[in-house]
Order: sequence, then C-alpha cells, then structure tokens
Amino acid sequence: MLGAWLKTQQGLLTKRFNDCFGVSPIIDSQVDIESWFASPLGQRVLQQQQQYLDHLLEDMFGYHLMQLSVINNVCLFSQSPTSHQFRVNAKIPENLSDREVADSQNSKTSNINAVAAFENLPIDSDSIDVALLHHALDYSPTPHQLLREAARVIIPNGHIILVGFNPHSFFGVTHPLACFLSNSRAYRHHHLRIGRLQDWFKVLELELVYSQRGYYGLPVDRHHFPILESVAQKICPSLGGFYILVVRKNVTPMTMIKTQWKKKRVLPKWRTSTVSSSSRESSSRYHQHSNSQQS
Repeated sequence: MLGAWLKTQQGLLTKRFNDCFGVSPIIDSQVDIESWFASPLGQRVLQQQQQYLDHLLEDMFGYHLMQLSVINNVCLFSQSPTSHQFRVNAKIPENLSDREVADSQNSKTSNINAVAAFENLPIDSDSIDVALLHHALDYSPTPHQLLREAARVIIPNGHIILVGFNPHSFFGVTHPLACFLSNSRAYRHHHLRIGRLQDWFKVLELELVYSQRGYYGLPVDRHHFPILESVAQKICPSLGGFYILVVRKNVTPMTMIKTQWKKKRVLPKWRTSTVSSSSRESSSRYHQHSNSQQS
C-alpha cells in the first residue's frame, strides 16, 4: 500500500513539474504566447526587437528569406532587400479567411506561405539565404533539432538570425516564479544560454558573427522607467532581456587531391618469373634453330 501511494504521489509531482516547467509544442501554446506579446510588456519587447532587426536586415542580401516566429500576425522582415520573403507558421490563424490566405501567398511580404512543423521543414537543402528564428528555439520541445533543420536549409555562407530570451536577465531571474504562479504557457519555454548555443554552433559548422542584447527594464506591464533602462544598459550591457545572434553557415571547400597511383604488376611475381624463364628458353631455342638452318 505504501509503495503504491508513493508511486502515485511521484507521478503527480512529475505531472505538476511538467505542467509548470515543461515546454509544450508551439501549436498548443501559441495562443498564450500571442497574448503575452500583445500585452504592454510584450509590445515594448517586440518594438525593440523590430528596431534591431530592421538595422540588421538592411545589410543582408540574397534571394530567399524565411521567417519562423511564434507569432502569426507579425512581419519582422519589412526592411529586408531580399527578393522573395515568406513565413512558415506552426498553424493558420483562425481569423484569416480563405481569400486572405490566397492574397497573402501572392504578395511579396506574405503572411502565410507554408504551414509546417519547424523541426521538419518542407524546404530543399541549401536554398535559403537568410533564416529569421523569432523565439522559435525558446518554445520548441527539441530546439537542437530545429536549429539543425535551419542550418540544413541555409545556403553556404548564409545567415541565421536567432532571437531569444536571455537567461542572465530579469526575465531569467523571475522565470521559475512566473512558471509556478501562472497557468499561461507563454512562460513554459527554454532559457538557452549563449554559451550552450555556441556549442551547438560548432557541431553544426555555424559561426557566431554578431550578438546584441536589448530591453533592460523590469518584466512587468505597468512599471516602465526608460531612464533606469538606459542606465542599466550602460552599466550591465550583457543583462538584456533578450538577445539577437547572427550566425553564418561555414562550409569547408572541397580540395581535389590526386591519387598517387602505383604501378602494379599484372601477373604475380611467381608467374612473372615463370614467364620470363620460359620466354628466355624459347628465344634461345629459336636462335639455335636459325643458326642451324643458315649453316
């Protein structure tokens, strides 16, 4: 009886822990995520991210740009000079009609071009110039697989822009408390350290070429002090609420090495020696026969 009771309590604690801190698929938590970004705090964070991304994307050229975002109704690549831009969403917004979907697919800055799992993109390898991952790693149950998939579709020397929450910030400090007190799935996400991401970059042959941090305010909706934020940014620039990383896909060029072919005997040594001796005997007999006819 006691063993069964302890096993039941352990299962309940495990379920409670997963409900509080476990990361759900983006499709299941997207409503709560969009609600958080629609709040005053989320809007301030999103505005700063948009400013940094506009500055970065102005200098990134290419043919194809792909955006993976946890928000369906946001376009973060308006300043990009790439010729073709599209978004991959985890699901189609419910308030979008069929006509709006068709119009968005025909436009340059389309809201929807593909609906698929971020960890298994229906895109050819080495075909995308710029990939923008807006908090996609934070809310993915398998962030390493998602990053591997993004690296697969990027062309050699292409770029991946990662936007994520910084665990070394006020967001990171208050994250466990928010997960425990709130039922919103917007707080159920990974807090991936940049050092951990750099280990993944090495495995996937990615190179970190730029990093930026932003939002130094408190993670609350109402209390907003721009002066304190500017002071905190100057004193502790690494403690921003979010980070933006730009990584480049490095592919080692193939160098053709000519093989040093060795001259090999067609016949083995014992056959070569036998053939040589027999040929010598035949040659000597031929010469003897010729000399006898001449005489």
